[in-house]
Amino acid sequence: MALIWKQQPKDFTLLNASSASTSTDALLNGEYASMHVQVEPAAAYPSTGTFSFYGSLEDDASPTYVLLPNRNAHGPMLSYMGSTVSVILDFDVTGLKRFYAAVGSTSTKAVTIKAVANALPPGAAPMSPTDGLLLASTSRQSTAVVSSADQINHGARGVIVTVNFSAGTTSTAATMNGTVQYKDVAGNYIDLTQSTGSTSTGIYMLIVYPGASTLSLSTASVVSSRAISMPLPRVWRFSQAASASTKTTQITYSAAYSLVP
Repeated sequence: MALIWKQQPKDFTLLNASSASTSTDALLNGEYASMHVQVEPAAAYPSTGTFSFYGSLEDDASPTYVLLPNRNAHGPMLSYMGSTVSVILDFDVTGLKRFYAAVGSTSTKAVTIKAVANALPPGAAPMSPTDGLLLASTSRQSTAVVSSADQINHGARGVIVTVNFSAGTTSTAATMNGTVQYKDVAGNYIDLTQSTGSTSTGIYMLIVYPGASTLSLSTASVVSSRAISMPLPRVWRFSQAASASTKTTQITYSAAYSLVP
């Protein structure tokens, strides 16, 4: 007996040779699993030309959107750097009600963005991107709280977050205080596991996984690692807390994740 999909693929035109800063919403109604997007610039974008894609689990008058990670190698935000080449992107949209594109540029170049939504085959499990970038490497104030966009987990049991603390001024006691946080249904963020607050540059690992050791570990390549034995929640994020020092200095770091099935 042949299997019949609930929904056939559906085509969307998010932008049609337009220089608008945001596209129309693609209404998905929670019935699709993946979104294949083709970005076609009409002319070369400057180095500041970027394209970001957002989704929402809500379908009311004022839905909350989160930045979606691209399952290809470009990261959550695509920078054209003067290119006119069209690019194919792939997003996990399982359960999402809405999807749209945001265009950030100092130029008014027109762009066409087309998308095809594909349904989940019967019996198939939802998939999440296996890895991605949470925060790009840049210099930030040590006293600032910096958080990633909310991440939506579609079936992974856990996550490994790696933070690369690449530059800082130890004389001002700037510390790395990264935290994996869970977001509950009321919108509260709850800390799950936090790095040691060291002033040393290097790699910090944060692990959320059932059965993971709760001990702090360190190796030649890792300054410290912290773990909590629990499943990865549905909605989570990474947040870098303000340094314990009241002196403001600049620290450079990035954060990436790898989901564990």
